[in-house]
Amino acid sequence: MLNSKTRLTLFTGLMMALVILLIILAQRFIFPVYLQRIARETILHEADAFLKQTASPPETRVSVQANSLVLLEDFSPGMVYHSSFTRLENALVQHCRQHGFTQGVERLSLNGEELYLLAQRVEATADAPALALLLYVRITPLRSLLRLLNAILLLLLAGFGLLAILSGRRLGRRTNDAQRKLQRMISSVSHEMKTPLGIIQSQAEDICQGQAPDAPAAARSILDTTERMDRLVEELLFFSRVNGETIELKMEPFSIREMLERCACELAPLAVRRKLRLITHLPADLPDYVGDEANLERAVRNVLNNAVRYAQQQITMFAFTLEGQLVIKIKDDGLGISKKDLKHIFERFYAGSSEQTGIGLSLAREIVRLHGGNLEAQNDDPGTVFRFTLPLSDKGKQTRRPRPARRAKASFDSTEEEDYS
Repeated sequence: MLNSKTRLTLFTGLMMALVILLIILAQRFIFPVYLQRIARETILHEADAFLKQTASPPETRVSVQANSLVLLEDFSPGMVYHSSFTRLENALVQHCRQHGFTQGVERLSLNGEELYLLAQRVEATADAPALALLLYVRITPLRSLLRLLNAILLLLLAGFGLLAILSGRRLGRRTNDAQRKLQRMISSVSHEMKTPLGIIQSQAEDICQGQAPDAPAAARSILDTTERMDRLVEELLFFSRVNGETIELKMEPFSIREMLERCACELAPLAVRRKLRLITHLPADLPDYVGDEANLERAVRNVLNNAVRYAQQQITMFAFTLEGQLVIKIKDDGLGISKKDLKHIFERFYAGSSEQTGIGLSLAREIVRLHGGNLEAQNDDPGTVFRFTLPLSDKGKQTRRPRPARRAKASFDSTEEEDYS
């Protein structure tokens, strides 16, 4: 079965071939019929005007030029012309001498010229002998121009066709990528949901059967797991609102220092379980920031979670202001990110070398961008550094309230330093 990229490419190619075929058919059949019609009309109007000795009315004039020769009845020049004939005129006279008068307007090919000819006898009058009237229209220039225009059009169509095919292949590739990402997302979401659901089911069964050694602890485990699932659902809903352009941020001033300390406090127990040191460098005079505190806290927490996952001994978080911007840096001492994966880590459900998928980093970048900032990642020696850059409003710049450093029961180390740019 053909994939979407191949089908789209074949459809584009067939459509372009059909257009080219229609143009060729028009050149071979429609345009010649049109030229024949206007040539006949022009010749007949000119013949009628000559016989009536009147000019052709304006409404009967057409866009091709009819040429005329007035000869004696036997097609000899007589005394009418005082200049020699052209080669084409000589060929016409010779043709008429051989074949006589025409039956209406005829199409001829003489000396490489294409033309329509009317050879008609004009009856003698008291003042003039019987004459032969030759009216003809040369269509060679029109046919040559038509062929040239068709050739140019075909070249343009071929170019556009090639471009359309390449675009179709690219679009098909993107479609396939989107399908793969969707399948990966469904698989990841299913996995993310299945694991906590299994925990909830196991703990609930133990409680129901009276086999839970510590029922309150099992209940807390169920609550923690449901909170994890709730966060995942919220992240998915957030992305759906971003894609639908219906997201609205609650922009209010808040203490960026307190928010960062709160994130560190929440992640400290997990860091302790992994035997990691979580160090923060948060100046006491960090300005208040005007933004959506809940969403920015979610973005920082997601990046910290990522750092906890890959760090080996230590995680460090810095915060400072630089050139009217708030900068937050989160550094881990892990093995770093491969060059192949580094440019994709902010894609939703991207599975890199570690085969880990998710939307945490992608969600974090979307939140930061909605605030007019950016989130970047780069490898350090050792580990990886994530850098938040958020623009400070005038209100945020002017609101500096020193606060004492707070510790989360010595779960992480906090120092007050100003410049870590």
